[in-house]
Amino acid sequence: MKYLLIFFTLAASTLVYSQDAKVVLTQGHTDQINSIDVSPNERWMASGSNNKIVKIWDIPSSREFTTLGPNDGRINTLKFTPDNKLIAALINHGTIKVWDFVTNELVVEVPAESNANGIEFSDDSKWMYYLNEDGYATRVKLQNESQGEVLSDQYAYHLNKIPNTNKLTLLDHKGKLHILDIETKEKNTLTLFDEFNFPFCASKISPSGKYFYSGFNDDNVHIFDLSTGKKKWSIPVSSKIQGVHFDEENKLVYITVHGKKLQIFNLETETFKTLEENETFSPTHFKVFHDNEILATVHMKEIIFYNLKDLQPIKK
Repeated sequence: MKYLLIFFTLAASTLVYSQDAKVVLTQGHTDQINSIDVSPNERWMASGSNNKIVKIWDIPSSREFTTLGPNDGRINTLKFTPDNKLIAALINHGTIKVWDFVTNELVVEVPAESNANGIEFSDDSKWMYYLNEDGYATRVKLQNESQGEVLSDQYAYHLNKIPNTNKLTLLDHKGKLHILDIETKEKNTLTLFDEFNFPFCASKISPSGKYFYSGFNDDNVHIFDLSTGKKKWSIPVSSKIQGVHFDEENKLVYITVHGKKLQIFNLETETFKTLEENETFSPTHFKVFHDNEILATVHMKEIIFYNLKDLQPIKK
């Protein structure tokens, strides 16, 4: 909490306050931001954009810490390791790079499926799991000159790790979710859909490991029970879904949709709250953190922070 208070109250050179005193992170990117992530200890924030660079922001000082790049393409996905020491970036031309962002050392570079979703790490931060250029689940040791080891020849376009296990989920293009044991290579297959229906945004697994969820082509957020593959909840949304976050404890689902709004659906009351602004409000990417209290939203080249208790921008 101490770091966050400093981050949101100091007016350092990398924070700019708009006329209504909202905290806006504006420096460093000259093009659309495509991905953000917050380190597990909430000390660091990463942002990656079309201008082919990754920025690491130091939360205690509210300043840019370092720049990684330029790279060979736009940054599609970012992910911190569990030990908060490394950052991985999926680059659009088909490469994943992993850096020690304190030293700027490139630790690993591997070919990858550029349109795939999913970078994951072992709990001890020694291994990275990803989809290689053929769309196969692969792991690589996070040390120099490591080569990827294919774990499965099952084509997939979404990969996730089930928390606190040695299992990955692999979603294929036929509506089947394959649960892969990393060590034994055994698979258990769940049929989520009987017909073609694919996610429009990144798929995720809830912190408890009980639920798999995403926003799908049929304009619904579907949340599945991972033990059975059965739908637990379906939330109809009026337009293309761009991002989803499931607050499992409070039974809240955060959804960004095409049309410049963020909706929060309460699974217990089955009601929506909507966060909307003017025509410049476009939260295409977002991150919920700090015990589901802080929302960081991407607005083109800016990141704006909201307090989720009252859905108001965090002020100076």
